[in-house]
Amino acid sequence: QVAFLGFSQGSMLAALLALELPKPCAGLVVLNGGMPWDLEVTDALGNTRILFVSGGCDRTVTVETTRMAKERLLELGAQHLEYLEIPDLKHEISSEVICLAADFFSQVLTYRVEIEGCIQIPKGTKVILRSAFEDCLAWSDANTATVESFVCSDEKYWIRKLGEECQLLDAKGFTQQLPVQLGGSHAWVAGSSIAADGGLEWLLLAQQDAVEVKRLAPHRVQLPLGSVLRLGGLKSCAQRLRGLEGRRARLRQVLPDGRYAVEVEGEEALVRLHPRHLVP
Repeated sequence: QVAFLGFSQGSMLAALLALELPKPCAGLVVLNGGMPWDLEVTDALGNTRILFVSGGCDRTVTVETTRMAKERLLELGAQHLEYLEIPDLKHEISSEVICLAADFFSQVLTYRVEIEGCIQIPKGTKVILRSAFEDCLAWSDANTATVESFVCSDEKYWIRKLGEECQLLDAKGFTQQLPVQLGGSHAWVAGSSIAADGGLEWLLLAQQDAVEVKRLAPHRVQLPLGSVLRLGGLKSCAQRLRGLEGRRARLRQVLPDGRYAVEVEGEEALVRLHPRHLVP
């Protein structure tokens, strides 16, 4: 469940790590780079998925160099190699390249964090108790607690507030303190408002040393990939989505249209959802 990515000379280091392993890793992404000629590959190379991206306008590592590296990989036994040349790409990591790499990782990293088949919020996650934050536009550490464990049979979490006993809460009783970007600065989710249909109405964001918080619509906040969220507001959606109401899901990918591709508990394929249906 480990993949490697390298850019320029870093791609050679990534290749040394990924292709000399005794067992195949999840994948290797090579961006605008070459290959070490003294690679001592193992049989794992044949089962390792590789994405190789080259720039047609790259004067540092030319397409001639990357084509030689591609042929070298094929000679060594690579069987799952995808080689792409982007005509207008220079020696850079463009937004197009980031999307290609993200899509590749979403295919090769198919892990799930589960307890008895349940996707769950990790231990140690900071949360804000909803009862202490209702209709409040000021944030303080006094409202925060920490996830201690998950009780799969009850679908609830043991939450500990500093200096107090643990309490067993449904996920609706708190909001995860997820890190986000706000105007180029670091911030975190400090609260949320749930609409009548169970979907997300807006998020409250707090910044370091700031008492006041900002209220933003869900589509204006990009939550971190890997976050475990609860699905809501789906009862009025298409029939195939209604049965997902209330389930837990993990963010896997941000799509160009602003939706998320999420891994939903009990579903084999990723599901595409609008941000308002993902409740932290």
